[in-house]
Amino acid sequence: CRAYLGCGGSQPSTDSAVRDTQGTVLTHAGRIVPTVFSANCGGWTENNETVWSGPANPVLRGVPDLPGNAGRAGGTGSIRDWLLKPPRAYCSVNPDSFRWKKRLTTAELTALVNKRHAVGTVRSVEPGSRGVSGRLKSVTVSGSKKTEVITKELNIRLAFGGLPSAMFVVESEGPPGRPTGFVFTGGGRGHGVGLCQDGARG
Repeated sequence: CRAYLGCGGSQPSTDSAVRDTQGTVLTHAGRIVPTVFSANCGGWTENNETVWSGPANPVLRGVPDLPGNAGRAGGTGSIRDWLLKPPRAYCSVNPDSFRWKKRLTTAELTALVNKRHAVGTVRSVEPGSRGVSGRLKSVTVSGSKKTEVITKELNIRLAFGGLPSAMFVVESEGPPGRPTGFVFTGGGRGHGVGLCQDGARG
């Protein structure tokens, strides 16, 4: 569980799991594995170097959370199809985190973005390259004052007011160059590296 509830949240099954694994660690090539996790991968986990600085870790590779490894986020097919016509992933047991949508007016988005990046009134949001899961590595925000390229998963999420993940597509509403709003359609909750908690539950 990602939230410690104190002694009142204790369960015999988890107490037993703790006892049964006491003193045990997970290793790879003689080193302890960083057993990171996120709430919901959206159907595909992410490579560690897409999300954080540092070299690729062979135990933190993006993998499918799908029965039979069907479908693919970062490979064939579009990210839009992946999000709008999602596969039957294990983590879909939590539909609110598995797929989500957020609409912001241009004024709302401008206020959020300018807390971190002084671009002026937001005119466009252009996705850059993506990791294996479909999470964005970069996004370009053009405003009335300047254009800013935002990199790294958490920075991208925070720039838009704390989106659930960086696995999203964005559409503008209104006339080109003077949008009235933006719609973010995404999948997953969290960075997506390592264990998918909803996927494990599913």
